[in-house]
Amino acid sequence: MKKINIILHRNKCIGCGSCVLESPLFFKICKKDGKSILLNSKFKNNIYILKNINIFFLKSLIKAYNVCPVKIIKITKKTKN
Repeated sequence: MKKINIILHRNKCIGCGSCVLESPLFFKICKKDGKSILLNSKFKNNIYILKNINIFFLKSLIKAYNVCPVKIIKITKKTKN
């Protein structure tokens, strides 16, 4: 089965919440600073990375990508290790 990776560049987030509306299984707004969080991901250097997501969720994630006004969400194919 095909898998994808999601990357969120949090330092550029403006906290509009569009990603949460389109894909609430993967995004939420942090109560502390009002910026988006990529759920169940690893966080390092202001970047969230969530690997090996089932391709089934791609439609929802593409919607989140498309509505982000600052384009901080990236969707990539899983790379072989």
